[in-house]
Amino acid sequence: MALSALVGIVLVWFKRQVLPWIDATTFSGSLMIALGTGVLFMIVLLAVGYGLKIKEINELVNRLREKLRFS
Repeated sequence: MALSALVGIVLVWFKRQVLPWIDATTFSGSLMIALGTGVLFMIVLLAVGYGLKIKEINELVNRLREKLRFS
């Protein structure tokens, strides 16, 4: 429960930092804010899941790491 509140605080902080630079009254501005918040959510979700050693998240991160590794 406390972890989800922490994630929410991070997402709200991000949104408040971005809003002054992006016009949220336009469609493209709203889309950019939604996309940025969604990407940040996925990053935080993966980081928390990896930190808690959730098996599925660890497997996903390891697969992504292997695909992104440069030989």
